[in-house]
Amino acid sequence: MAGCGAPGDPIVDNLYTQNVYPGTASTYSIGSEDYPYLEGWFDAVNTDNLTAGGIFSDGGIFSEGDIYSEGTIYIWDGAAWQPVGFSTGNVTAAAMLTDHAIIRGDGGGYGVQDSGPTIDDVGALDMNGSDFRGEDIYAGNSLYVTNDLEVIDDVEVGGSLHAGNAINYTSFDDNGVLTMAGSARTINAIWVDAGGIKAPGSKPALAVKHGTLETPAWEFDNQALADNQETISFSMRIPERMDRSVAPNITIGWSSTTNAGNAKWQLEYLWTSLNEDTTAAAQETLTVITAASGTAEGLVASIFTGIDVPSDIDICVHCRITRLSADGADTIADTLELHGICLIWTSNKLGS
Repeated sequence: MAGCGAPGDPIVDNLYTQNVYPGTASTYSIGSEDYPYLEGWFDAVNTDNLTAGGIFSDGGIFSEGDIYSEGTIYIWDGAAWQPVGFSTGNVTAAAMLTDHAIIRGDGGGYGVQDSGPTIDDVGALDMNGSDFRGEDIYAGNSLYVTNDLEVIDDVEVGGSLHAGNAINYTSFDDNGVLTMAGSARTINAIWVDAGGIKAPGSKPALAVKHGTLETPAWEFDNQALADNQETISFSMRIPERMDRSVAPNITIGWSSTTNAGNAKWQLEYLWTSLNEDTTAAAQETLTVITAASGTAEGLVASIFTGIDVPSDIDICVHCRITRLSADGADTIADTLELHGICLIWTSNKLGS
């Protein structure tokens, strides 16, 4: 039988069959482009090409070739059909990848693989120990680096840049000011030699030349009476880079021909700010006892610690140094030569 019915004029309204065989000599069409079947339900369809106005599957669609659609392909997300590539929701399926993993092309047998980096539910990128390499890196908010950060070219940061931990760190704020905290801070010193120091007091030390090079020094005699103990005085400006939360130290360098015994020194000081009385009495008096060098004329450093920190508006410190030669703790029966004074301070920034 060559045919049943005519195009557009079916021979029956419904056709129920278990199998439809097109024959063995050639391939036949079921329906046509102009007269397609309206609906069809199949457990499985095996065909070289399938052209349909729509395909609905409660199971899977498997193809060893390509799938083309002039319309939209929809995927069931567990609650509604969502168009692929246009959905604002999530496409759900059994878990095949690590949660939050960024997938990567394998280029081999797997096609797609997990990678080390992840993106969490709020969009934060975590490299999880992997290297991040690229020409440009833009971070809209914070960029955290737990290992090394190597930059071949320039770094531009719109906000603040923080390196270190919560206690020990270096940071640049958004206007470029450098701040160092904890162990990131540096120790600095300002040395003033004897030639830059004066002895205007009522019992001044003696200005002398010292050694072969005839460098300036202040000679303090071994005065037995307290009223005759000799002094020098000086003032120093507070460095702009000084961390005012850390107390500075003042060190004096001295020597003696005698290479045994102890010297006792006294420091009186006063911090002042603009428009503050510079003739006021010392705000504190400190003493230090230091042994002489075992080498005749060997250099000795006596360090005054416990100095008050300056206020935020103080700009200058005024000092007087006295050898307490009349004190029983001073046991060097000889002159002492002071070579200079050093202000040792901690910096936590560059400039003001």
